[in-house]
Amino acid sequence: MKRINAYLLGCFFLAACGADQAGSADAVTGTYVREINNEYAKGNDSLIVSVLDKNAGTYSIQNNYGFMRYLDGKEKGRDYKTQKFTAVYDKEHKQLVDNFKGMVFTVVPEKGLLLQGSEEFRKVK
Repeated sequence: MKRINAYLLGCFFLAACGADQAGSADAVTGTYVREINNEYAKGNDSLIVSVLDKNAGTYSIQNNYGFMRYLDGKEKGRDYKTQKFTAVYDKEHKQLVDNFKGMVFTVVPEKGLLLQGSEEFRKVK
């Protein structure tokens, strides 16, 4: 009987650990968007976060942005750019860290936000 109880306790423990990992991955992954609207530019900036390796805690972040540039109130052309990052999730600080490019993304899952420095991205899906 003690063996069965110990076995069941171990199963519950492993299931709880797995649920925590799945929950944190779901809280981090998705598409985040911020709008650019000032006197120099108007457009969108998006971050697409997806899991690369769940066990290692690595994520792929694709940054797409496109905007119309303005100079003296006149359109000066469109800009589009795509960047890719590979980041490791730090559970303690709730941050995605790309050590190669020095990028840090702070995850605020309860508000559906991803912060990159002072820039605030809202989760849309």
